[in-house]
Amino acid sequence: MSALRLAPWCALLAILSPAVAAETDAAREVFERVAPSVVTVQVMDDKGTLEGQGSGVVVAREQVVTNCHVVENARSIRVLAGDAGLDAR
Repeated sequence: MSALRLAPWCALLAILSPAVAAETDAAREVFERVAPSVVTVQVMDDKGTLEGQGSGVVVAREQVVTNCHVVENARSIRVLAGDAGLDAR
């Protein structure tokens, strides 16, 4: 692209930068608030070998929500939160 073509885009980016920064700050705030509720969900086979993992969100005491594809066909499930790990079903 020539400098002439880039000039309008540079001006547009300068105009949008405060809005993008505000959205980034809002996203960061949301992440900081929900991060303690995010856990790792591990799926093991019959022999206890790790087959895969995904994320989950704690929604209530002893209740975690995750995607169906993370746990389908799992023989055993383990939920990790920091250094703690709990078996799940």
